[in-house]
Amino acid sequence: MYKAKKVISLALGLALSVSLFAGCGDSGRSASNTASGSAASATETASGSAADTSKPVLEPVTLSWYIVGTPEKDTALVEDAVADYLKDSLNCRVKINYLDWGAYEQKMNVMIATGDEFDLCFTANWQVNFIQNAGKGAWADITGLIDQYAPKVKEKYAKYLDACKVNGKLYGIPYNMSGFGAQGAVYLRQDLVDKYKLDVNSLKKYEDLEPFFDQILANEKGITPLCMAGGNGTVGLFNYWFDQPDVSVPSLGVKFDDQSCTVVNTDDQPESIHDRELLRQWNQKGYIRKDAVSIKDDDPEMMTKKYAAEIGGYVPGWLEDYEKKFKFDMVAVPLGSKPLLNTTNITQSCVAVSSTSKNPERAVMLLEQCNTDPKLLNLLGFGIEGKHYVVVDDKDPIIKIIKNPDGVTDETNGYRTNMEWMFGDPWMLYSNLPERPALVEAQKKATDNCVVSPINGFTFDNSPVKTQIAQLTAIFNEYKSIWNTGNMDLAKFPAYQERLKKAGLEDVQKEMQKQISEWKAK
Repeated sequence: MYKAKKVISLALGLALSVSLFAGCGDSGRSASNTASGSAASATETASGSAADTSKPVLEPVTLSWYIVGTPEKDTALVEDAVADYLKDSLNCRVKINYLDWGAYEQKMNVMIATGDEFDLCFTANWQVNFIQNAGKGAWADITGLIDQYAPKVKEKYAKYLDACKVNGKLYGIPYNMSGFGAQGAVYLRQDLVDKYKLDVNSLKKYEDLEPFFDQILANEKGITPLCMAGGNGTVGLFNYWFDQPDVSVPSLGVKFDDQSCTVVNTDDQPESIHDRELLRQWNQKGYIRKDAVSIKDDDPEMMTKKYAAEIGGYVPGWLEDYEKKFKFDMVAVPLGSKPLLNTTNITQSCVAVSSTSKNPERAVMLLEQCNTDPKLLNLLGFGIEGKHYVVVDDKDPIIKIIKNPDGVTDETNGYRTNMEWMFGDPWMLYSNLPERPALVEAQKKATDNCVVSPINGFTFDNSPVKTQIAQLTAIFNEYKSIWNTGNMDLAKFPAYQERLKKAGLEDVQKEMQKQISEWKAK
């Protein structure tokens, strides 16, 4: 259900993560201005004239929404049902455009570059880069629109919205709160944990896994202890030590316990040095496949059951999602850091209104309803009740427990995207897990108890150093896969650092510090 593995790891100074490596461009146009005419018209129509006391009427529109996922056979049926449901409130049809993971980012970036018209899309710091595209003008400024058309969303997500602002303007809505309080964790195969009688409660740090990994190497032919992929980055590995103002520059960050908000070269910090050395040792011991650099995605690899463990982000409930994804029992062991909240976590799942939208006010109205109306959210996420799911338990006032209709499987279901979390508030989603309401409460508690970054809410404008970032990007991409999998000789690390220095790393560091100091002084 949730893409837990996509939580961005901040720990390994050169994790290089799953982000776009590009600079910002010009600032975006304001939907508050460009939509003023249509917004005023919508308001006038919705409120009615002095002489008209009849039911408010909005002109019918179609909103095009781009989502990651496999196109489903019954998508058109769901669109019809959504249109019927919204007839009396928003009077809009939602055109749901599913694009596979492999095609989504490229397709969206092409559409943005060519100025194609659309209304809404999924974006994040690791997918169709939210901050960079805000700076390039891809997203509409919804600062004014949210006040008028989504006041409940503004109130609901008040403590998170600053993370979605660029130069003081709001460009998106963050909604996957279940992942805001993520921490590093290892996911272990339950059958191997049982076979070797591993006491998971004794695992306090990543080094504690080594005796178990040694047993796997010695006794499990054809099984590699740890699943890693050069294409994914070291997701969830190891500890989230630093908050990175720009995930495209992973060598710079602010420590979570540093209230002075000093930007440091994370590669030089003791925590990063330790983690870098540990990853290299694991590679040399055979815990990681030697050809892991060529593996693009670790999920398909893990599904083969040729591995004992995978590293990922963790919040309550994500274990169940891993098990659903891999189709075998697992154990999740949080290791290292406490749950942390920062701009990176908040912007890991957002929805943005396109600057090319002809109906930005209606798009914001739709976001208001998707995040406050469980029936609409679950219609978009799970399809039509009775056809695509049936309710088996409705004791919780919001979260209904559901299952496939009799005779229907996930494979034969005409609308089973597993991308329901991209439509709105995940804490309002139905579930096939009876324990889901309790998990939601645990997630809310974890989010409330997060260690908050000292620069939470700060967004970095990298346009003053976009040339340096472009040069740094080329170097990061060159080294990414070999660093991510522990394949590079650490003796070559100083040469890597020297290349970063010559490419302008210190210039970027100074610009970050300048902006953070100005932000802090406000």
